[in-house]
Amino acid sequence: MSDKNRTALVELFSSPRVAVEAKSRGLYHSGSFDIAHGWDLTKDSSQEEVWSVLDKDKPYLVILSPMCRAFSQMMESNLSRMDLKYPQEAEQDCLSQLRFCLQVAEYQVKHGRKFLFEHPLGASSWACDGVKLVESLEGVFCTEADLCQFGLSVVSGELSKKPTRFMSNDPYVLGELHRRCQNEHKHQRLEGDLPLKAQKYPPLRVKAVVDGLMGSLSN
Repeated sequence: MSDKNRTALVELFSSPRVAVEAKSRGLYHSGSFDIAHGWDLTKDSSQEEVWSVLDKDKPYLVILSPMCRAFSQMMESNLSRMDLKYPQEAEQDCLSQLRFCLQVAEYQVKHGRKFLFEHPLGASSWACDGVKLVESLEGVFCTEADLCQFGLSVVSGELSKKPTRFMSNDPYVLGELHRRCQNEHKHQRLEGDLPLKAQKYPPLRVKAVVDGLMGSLSN
């Protein structure tokens, strides 16, 4: 790394996960912004604080993990059993988060820095015009992974596949995340309350992101 004091990353819509691993390996970070820690990034005040951090600290990588529930296949399949108000509110919140993430991604590309955006592989968000616009930017690519390959388990002894798509302009990070399952083991279906439990990153996935980040910083 040319500048050892450089801010390596910041996490948005995430409790401290990658930031903790990065710090343990000697990398600086600007923290993690998440509703559980008082940051409602659908609000202008919280977004303004993020923009201030991006402008001041200039983090090399911004990790973007917005809610996906309004875009999920499970939400679509359960619409007929829901109070109509719930999916409308969920859609509004998810669209707000998605728009903000895409603005941040474009900002990072424009300033020669990196971003990592993720959503489930089957999420309808991947068909949104804004996502496709960011995907078309120079240097931006996507890759896919099955999270069982990183040890995702929400039921003891059972792996969950959770196919996920990642979009980034950092080939080192994408290279570490590209792992597909060959279906050599059984998978626990994510249904009921299990999708919420599957939001927690397995340690190997966190390590993969930091491995890619360190490779990128050293080149």
